[in-house]
Amino acid sequence: MAASVLTSYAMPLQMIFLEAMDVDVVRANPRTQGLHYSTQRNHTLTFAGFLQVLKHYRICPDLLSRAQVLTLFKSLGMHHPSKMEMHDFMSALAKCAILVFSSEEWDRNYPTEEQKMRLLLLWMDKNSRLFKGNGRKLCKSVEGAPAQASLSPAPHSLDRWLTLPHIEQLDTILQAAFGYYCAGDSDAITSMSFLRFLRDVGLRDGVNLRLADIDVIFHQIRGMHRAAPLPQTLCYEEFYAALGMVSSRLYTTTGSSNRCFLLFMNEYILPALAHMHHMHLPLHNYHDSWRERWQQLCTLKQILASSATKEIFDSRPTYDLSAKRYAHHLPGNVHEKDEVQPTDSTAINPGSLPPSPSKIHPITQIPTPRLDRVDSVIHLSQSDQVAQPHDLSTSNALPSQEQALELQVLEELQQLSLHLRQKLRCHPAPVCVNDMGKCFPPPPSSVRLKTALDRLAQELSASTRSSPAQDLDTTPAMPRRAKQRQPHTLRG
Repeated sequence: MAASVLTSYAMPLQMIFLEAMDVDVVRANPRTQGLHYSTQRNHTLTFAGFLQVLKHYRICPDLLSRAQVLTLFKSLGMHHPSKMEMHDFMSALAKCAILVFSSEEWDRNYPTEEQKMRLLLLWMDKNSRLFKGNGRKLCKSVEGAPAQASLSPAPHSLDRWLTLPHIEQLDTILQAAFGYYCAGDSDAITSMSFLRFLRDVGLRDGVNLRLADIDVIFHQIRGMHRAAPLPQTLCYEEFYAALGMVSSRLYTTTGSSNRCFLLFMNEYILPALAHMHHMHLPLHNYHDSWRERWQQLCTLKQILASSATKEIFDSRPTYDLSAKRYAHHLPGNVHEKDEVQPTDSTAINPGSLPPSPSKIHPITQIPTPRLDRVDSVIHLSQSDQVAQPHDLSTSNALPSQEQALELQVLEELQQLSLHLRQKLRCHPAPVCVNDMGKCFPPPPSSVRLKTALDRLAQELSASTRSSPAQDLDTTPAMPRRAKQRQPHTLRG
């Protein structure tokens, strides 16, 4: 159907095609030539000329990246692999229109190829100088559309993402990263912070997601339950739903299943979170904290790849009109034990430890599946867990490595203090007597050493008495304010 639109505007398109070529080649005035002038003269356009046309009309890079344009150019099946004729040029524009306006938002209002082609011509038009009447025909073609058809998504399409199942271990790690991208003491992120997050996980490259796609996702999620125009921010629940929409754009083969969210977490988010944690580790606890977090992420990756978790995300929610919310149907074997084999050769084996069931998130009450055989058993630190009152009363945690090191240093200092005191008692400072029979006091260094030993003994005894028996929070937390950082492409 796009062919009819291209045929009706063949003359202005031929003008664009000829003007993109070298002036020395196009001797005649294009406006006075016939419809098939370029075909009869065997005029061809190279990839550089085609790219110049798209850049002139801001199709590249605003709508398509250079890599997408190159892929489209090679897929035309032209007579000459490096040159395109007039009909190839028109076919390329039709493919550009279908590629640019092929998302769910555009398909809802402009489902036909003719409408998509008119949209692209409207983008190229610039005040109706070339394609006169195109905008009027486009508006006429969508007059019969229902009044509720707009850029907002269809009913209940966003509820699919707002009711995604929550796994508490994943929520704990995502909330830490979410707080890193919040500005100051705010509990929400702006559109720029959301864009920076997607860039840092390796998605803002023009191939996976365009800037327009990210902006549409942000405003769709934000506008679901909000009427005020400001502030334009997302809370954590909306941020979680936005990640679900992003995953559906990346993994289109999963269909209506939410398993795309699990793939997105394993292939993009978890490696990126490991990188973020690695950048903010203190030097004194660099190796141990990195190893601990890597074990957590490896185990969480196995949990997300388990069959029980996939069944939870595969279950389609049903809309409860009385409760105005979705209720997920849990599979029958959710509470059964699930054997998970290691999915990554980089997983660290700390040893065989008994698995422990994870907590249930209060949002959807979906438990994390228990693991019988895993290579990496997760051990969340105090900063990664949500402290509950009953947990604090029953926890008898052993001293951490840092606390044990501090106690060892205190013990060595006490032994050194006792050794120096014994040497002072065995070898007292000699009393100096001059010719007049007067005694001089001991040297100042001896007095200072004795005073320092007394003060050290008091401090050591006070530190020993005030040493807490419970485990302290030694895991460094991410800073609250986001900083500009270079993107990375870690793959887990």
